[in-house]
Amino acid sequence: MNEIILYGTVGEDLFGTDYFTASQVRADLKGKKGPLKVRLNSGGGIASEGQAIYHILKDYAGFVTVEVEGVAASAASLIAMAGDKIIMRAGAWMLVHDPASMFTNGRGTADDHAGAASMLNKIGTGYAEIYAGRTGKSVDDVREIMRAETVYTGAEAVAAGFADEVEDLQAVAAAPFAYGMYRNAPAELRAAGVGRLCPSTRKQKAVAAIIAGLPAYRESEDMLDHDNPGAKPDPAAQAATITKPTMTAAQTSRLQALAEKGRVPSDTVAEILAKATNFDAALDQLTEAWAKASDIGGPMPGAPTYVTPGGMRLQVGADWAGPEGFRAKAVAGLAARLDPKGEHSGLAREGAQMTIPEIAMAVCRMQGLSPFNEHEAVRMATHSTSDFPMILENSLSNAVARRIEQRAPDIARASHEVQRDDYRQGRSLTLSATGKPMEVGEGGQIQFTTAEEKGELLPRIRDFASGFNLTNQALQNDATALGVLAQMGDRMAQGAVERLRDVLIEPIIANSGAGQTMADGQPMFHSTHGNLAAEGAALTVTSLSTARLAMRKQTGINGELYAIEPWALVVPAELETQAQQVLAQIDATKFSDANPFSKTLELIVEPGLTDPGAWYMIGDPARYDGLAHAFLDGQSSPRIESRPGWNTLGMEMRLVWALDAKFIETATWFKTPAPSGG
Repeated sequence: MNEIILYGTVGEDLFGTDYFTASQVRADLKGKKGPLKVRLNSGGGIASEGQAIYHILKDYAGFVTVEVEGVAASAASLIAMAGDKIIMRAGAWMLVHDPASMFTNGRGTADDHAGAASMLNKIGTGYAEIYAGRTGKSVDDVREIMRAETVYTGAEAVAAGFADEVEDLQAVAAAPFAYGMYRNAPAELRAAGVGRLCPSTRKQKAVAAIIAGLPAYRESEDMLDHDNPGAKPDPAAQAATITKPTMTAAQTSRLQALAEKGRVPSDTVAEILAKATNFDAALDQLTEAWAKASDIGGPMPGAPTYVTPGGMRLQVGADWAGPEGFRAKAVAGLAARLDPKGEHSGLAREGAQMTIPEIAMAVCRMQGLSPFNEHEAVRMATHSTSDFPMILENSLSNAVARRIEQRAPDIARASHEVQRDDYRQGRSLTLSATGKPMEVGEGGQIQFTTAEEKGELLPRIRDFASGFNLTNQALQNDATALGVLAQMGDRMAQGAVERLRDVLIEPIIANSGAGQTMADGQPMFHSTHGNLAAEGAALTVTSLSTARLAMRKQTGINGELYAIEPWALVVPAELETQAQQVLAQIDATKFSDANPFSKTLELIVEPGLTDPGAWYMIGDPARYDGLAHAFLDGQSSPRIESRPGWNTLGMEMRLVWALDAKFIETATWFKTPAPSGG
């Protein structure tokens, strides 16, 4: 899906804030087609620009979804009407009103004012016709709504036909704008919004001759004052208005908690809160006080991600020195949150204080990006940087590796690892003679043994992978994201364990249970290899003794005697109880009795074995070659990779694991088939 972001003023930058124009929108959409998402957050602006953007979107070749993320007021509300589907974020609002001129200023002839009124009326009618076409109301009814300067919540906009649905996601902060010009705008925005026109030339002001919703502009005062348009300027009153604190009780509490965590002296905090005009300024001063007191650069411990249109704000986290330190802490912290029962370092405990959206915000800031909020930061970090996906990949890889270690199939104990650095097929080394030192008589020659790569095939690395989708919506809520990642990690680990089991069992159960085909063309368990009982037998001390004797007598291809010591029993789940009983019988043998085994055998139970009656005696894989497995470059746990989502708005993640297993020696495993009729 294509996407454009329309944040700020519609048209010329009159308020010292971000803005967008019809020309920019047209350029952004040039050559694009198919589904389009328009993310809208604007207090309004130039009426003609809004109308032009509306028609550009209406002419777009594809289904258009407009998502009002903060506010769609005045000209921005008209832009919203271009959507084939209009979504209001929970908490977002819309304002519909009659256009007004900002340059009449009480001056001019009657004809001047009549002309301005006629122009405003025509603009208003044009807007009303578009609103009416969308809502199903009459143009006259819509004009009354506009004259009343109507503010709609998301639900009210849907009920009135100005939107289609309310999305259950928190709205972003309203875009910076001179909301004081709207008499019905929320009081807190009217107080906190841009109160002045930015310094500009007469030409710039003239370009914006008609701006929907602006009250009369008094050039001598250069001040917007909708509540008292006829009042003379009062410098003292204006100064009081400008410096009036705008912090809420919640913001004050947040700053106090932050200061306490950063150990800023209480008297310094009180002084900052008493003088600061808003949250933004207090946060800056608090950071300066902390940095001065601690003599440490970087963000204050626990600092929130607070971003304003004016510039960069604090990044979350503690006193890491740079990007590498931040990445290490974020990976360790997120891995600790995904696996809270594991043992974690102090670094992990510090990093665990960060939420996933906060990590995204911090990464964006390090890359010089300026997201409007954490919602925007997640999108930017997912698509525009490498650090955020890498943090998710590494933390998830760590969690998956730990879970695989905890859940590794029992059969893994029966195998030993061999090193493979590439995908090529290779063979184990064989010797042309036993290598046993021979007596050398006077003048005799030393017998040399040649090592050749003519033995059994080594594990040939095979790639295995599985994919998972992670949506932006899932990442934006920390609790949801953590749960999704934890569940994803659990699924990845479980799938990896199943794959490891399959790979390890494959050489054992190949050829209908006779095992993989060996270099001599015979299956692994064959009479010519001396590792297959002549007849089936149940698990007893007697049958164990028979298997042990066969293993002790095993020889190599050159007749060398291996004298392999039995180490473990490998049995299917059906024989677990029987094997435990036999091993308990051996353990209970009195010292004075003839114990057939000098030490207790290990028991390996593998439910994936397909023959419920067959069992195996094996040598210690740490001492003898036998069943061998290999990972590419020794990567004993899967690798997690990601890329920006293609079919979903978010990230596509995949688990990739390269491994294989083979028997590289026949002598160290002995199979006893199930007894006849058993």
